[in-house]
Amino acid sequence: MSSRRSGGHGNPHGLHYVSLDHMWDDLVVGLRQVFSTEDMEKKRYIELYTHVYNYCTSVSQNNSSRQGPSSSTSSASRASSSKRLNNSNGTQLVGLELYKKLKAYMQDHLKTIKENGKLLVGEDILSYYTKQWCEFRFSAKVLNGICAYLNRHWVKRECDEGRKGIFEIYILALSIWRNDLFEPLHKQVTDAVLKMVEKERNGETINTHLISGVLRSYVEIGVGASGDDEIHRVRSNVADSSTAVGGSPSLAVPARSDSAVDRRSGGVSLSATTIGPESNPDYQMMLLVYHNKFEIPFLESTKRYYTTESMEFLAQNPVTEYMKKAEARLMEEEKRVQTYLDESTHKSLTETCEFVLIERHLEQFQSEFQVLLNGEKNEDLGRMYKLVSRINEGPTELRNLLEKHIYGQGDCTIRQCAETAVNDPNLYVKTILEVHRKYEELVRTSFENDAGFVTALDKACNRFINKNQVTIEAKSSSKSPELLARYCDSLLRSSKVSEDSELEVLLKEVMTVFRYIEDKDVFQTFYSKFLARRLVNHSSASDDAEAQMISRLKQSCGFEYTSKLQRMFQDVGVSKDLNDQFRAYIVTQETPLDIDFTIQVLSAGSWPFAQSTTFGLPLELEKSFNAFQHFYTRQHCGRVINWLYHMSRAEVHSNCFKLRYTFQASTFQMAILLQYNGEPSHSVQHLADNTKLKMDILTQVLSHLMRSKLLLCEDVTDASELKPEHVLNLNLNYKSKKLRVNINKPVKTEQRQEQESTHRHIEDDRKMQIQAAIVRIMKMRKTLKHQNLISETISQLTQRFRPRVQMIKKCIDTLIDKEYLERVDGEKDTYNYLA
Repeated sequence: MSSRRSGGHGNPHGLHYVSLDHMWDDLVVGLRQVFSTEDMEKKRYIELYTHVYNYCTSVSQNNSSRQGPSSSTSSASRASSSKRLNNSNGTQLVGLELYKKLKAYMQDHLKTIKENGKLLVGEDILSYYTKQWCEFRFSAKVLNGICAYLNRHWVKRECDEGRKGIFEIYILALSIWRNDLFEPLHKQVTDAVLKMVEKERNGETINTHLISGVLRSYVEIGVGASGDDEIHRVRSNVADSSTAVGGSPSLAVPARSDSAVDRRSGGVSLSATTIGPESNPDYQMMLLVYHNKFEIPFLESTKRYYTTESMEFLAQNPVTEYMKKAEARLMEEEKRVQTYLDESTHKSLTETCEFVLIERHLEQFQSEFQVLLNGEKNEDLGRMYKLVSRINEGPTELRNLLEKHIYGQGDCTIRQCAETAVNDPNLYVKTILEVHRKYEELVRTSFENDAGFVTALDKACNRFINKNQVTIEAKSSSKSPELLARYCDSLLRSSKVSEDSELEVLLKEVMTVFRYIEDKDVFQTFYSKFLARRLVNHSSASDDAEAQMISRLKQSCGFEYTSKLQRMFQDVGVSKDLNDQFRAYIVTQETPLDIDFTIQVLSAGSWPFAQSTTFGLPLELEKSFNAFQHFYTRQHCGRVINWLYHMSRAEVHSNCFKLRYTFQASTFQMAILLQYNGEPSHSVQHLADNTKLKMDILTQVLSHLMRSKLLLCEDVTDASELKPEHVLNLNLNYKSKKLRVNINKPVKTEQRQEQESTHRHIEDDRKMQIQAAIVRIMKMRKTLKHQNLISETISQLTQRFRPRVQMIKKCIDTLIDKEYLERVDGEKDTYNYLA
C-alpha cells in the first residue's frame, strides 16, 4: 500500500509523496493479470486505479519527473510552468517514470508474442495474429481505464505543452503493437490475407472473419503512425474514469468484445467502443498503415489477377460471355468491400477493376457492339452499356456507332419502299415510325434513356427523315413535311380518331415525326390547306381531334405558328351564325329560294385558298346567289365577296333514270349536268361556252363524268382525246348499286397547279422571313461581318426551316437595293444598318 507523509521543509503544502518503486511491484502483478486470460474482480481493478491515482497526485522530489523526454526548458521556465500547472489544492502532477515503465512492460510482453509468430504462415498466422490482437487490444483498454487519471492530467499536460511522443495509454499500446509486433510480422500476415482473397476469387470458401479481424487492426493501429514529427492527441472512445467525493473512483471497466476470453468484473456487464471515422476526427490519418501495408499490395495483386484472367477468358470465350464474367467479378468485389475490406478501399478497388476488366478491352467491346446491334441482342447491349458507362467517356464511341446504325437502318428501310411511299403518305410515315419505335425502345430498355444515346437517336432520325430515297426521287428536300401533312389529313378524316385512347397515340406519333422535320414551314403550309378543305367540306372525323392537333403544334412551335389555324375555326363558327341570319332574312323577304343554299364566309388572310378560275354560274343558282349578295352587302358595307367556285359542292337529284339518284358533285360537275335538262346531247364546245371553263379544266371534269358512265361519247372513250366538236350524250340507262353516288373527285390539273403554287408561296414566304430576320439582326448589331450575319440568320430561322446560304445572300442583296443595308467602304464583307 502507498505511504503518506505530511509536513517537512520540502513540502510546505502538506502533500504526500508515493514512491514508484514501492507500488510498482503490486502494479506489475496487476498488469500480468490484465495482459493474461485471468478474470479481474472490481475490487482489484479499483486498487490498481488507486495506485496510479496516488502516484500521480504525490509530490515529486525531482523536478525532472514532470518533464517530457524531449524537454530542454530552462530552470526559470520550469519553475513558471510548475506554478501554472499546480492544481487548485496545490497538488503537483507526476507520471513520466510510470509512463516509461508501462511502455517498457508492454514492449517486453510483445516480445514473446512476436517470437511465437515468426514461423507461422497462411491461415495459421492469421488465426494467431487475430487472437493475440483481440486479447492485447482488450487488455490495453483495461489498462487505459486503470491509467485514466494519468491520461486526463499528466498526459494531457505534456501534450498541451507540446511534448512529442506522449500519448494516452491506449494509443501508446497501439503504437507499441505497431512498432514491436506488426512491423516484424506484417509481410507474412499481409501475404496470407492476399492468398486467402485469391482463393476466394478462385471459388474456394474462406474464413472471412479472420481477414476482417486482421484488417480492422491495420486501421486501428494507424493512430499516431506518422511518427514523432507530429503530435497525435487522438482521444480514445473508452469512457474515462471519474473520481467521486473523498477520492474513491467510480469506474467503468471495458469488457472483451472481440476475444475468445470473457472477462467480467464484479458481475457488472461492461461495454467497449471502437475507433472509427465518426468518433475519431483523425480517421484518415489512421488509414496510413492500412493503405501502405495492405491496400497498395492488395490493389497490385488484384490488378495482376484480373489482367491474367481477362486475357485468358477472352482468348477462349466470346465478348458476350466475358461481359457476364466481368459483371459478376465487379459484384464480387463490391461484396468483398462490404464483408471485410475497409470502406476507404471501395473507390480505388472499383477503379482498378474497371480499368483492368473494362477499359483495357474497350476496343473489343466497340467491335462487338455493332455485331450486337445487327443481331438485335438487346440484353447484351444493355449489359455492355452498364459496363462501359463506368468508364469516363466510355460510351462516346458506342453512341456514334448507334447513330450510324439507326441512320443506316432508317435509310435502307425507306429505300425499300420509296417507289410506293413517294405517293403514299401512310406507308411513308408508318415506315418512319416503325424504325423510330424500334430504336426508341432499345434506347429506353438497354441504354436506360441515357441522354447521349437519346441524342444519337434524334440525330439519326433527323438525318434519314429529311434526306432519303423518297426526297431524292421527288427531287425536293421538302417532301417529308408534305407527306407528313398528307398523312395527318388522312388520319383526321378517319374514324380511328373518334376514340380518345387511339387519338392520343396517333397524335403523339405524328408529333414524333414532326419533331424531326427541318422544314416546319412546309408542313405548316400544307397542313393549313388540308385543314381548310376538311373544314369547308365538313370531312373532319372529330373536332376534338382537330383541336388537340393544333394544341400540340402550338406547344411545339408557339402561338404564331398556329394563329391562322385557330382563326379558321373561328370563321366556321361565325359562318354558322351567318347562315341562321340569312335564313331568317329569306323568310322576311317572302321570296323563298328554290334550293337549299348554304354558304361559308372565310377571312381572306387566314384561309389558304387561291382565287377560283373563271366560271359561268348556272341560271338555277342565280336567285340564291343574288339574294345572299344583297343580304351580306347590307350587313357589311364595303366588303368585297370573292366566290371560290372550285371549293363549292352541290347535291343533284336525278329524274331521268329508272331510279332516283342523288349525286354529290362539285360546282363544275353540277353546272355541266344542268346543261342536260334541256337537251340530252351537247358538244364539248357548247359546254365550254355555257360554263366559261377553261378547256383543260373542262376536260378533267368531263373525264370524271365519263368514267362514272353518266356521259357517253361515241367518238372516243378517253376524255383526254376529246375535241371541241365531239358530242357527249347523257346515259339514260345509267345504273348504280347506290342511290347516293359521290362523283366529286379532285381535278388533277387544278391539284397540280395548286401544289406548284403552294411551293412557290413557300419560297416567297421564306424570302420574306429571311429578310425580316436579317433586318432584326442588323438593327440590333448595327455593323456585322458577312459570315456572322449568315450564321445568326440561320440560327434564328432553324426552328421553322433551314435556309440555304445562297438564298440568304440574295436576300442581303435585296435589302441593300431596298436601302435597309449598305456595304462598308473598303470592306466588302461588312454591312451597316441604315435606320
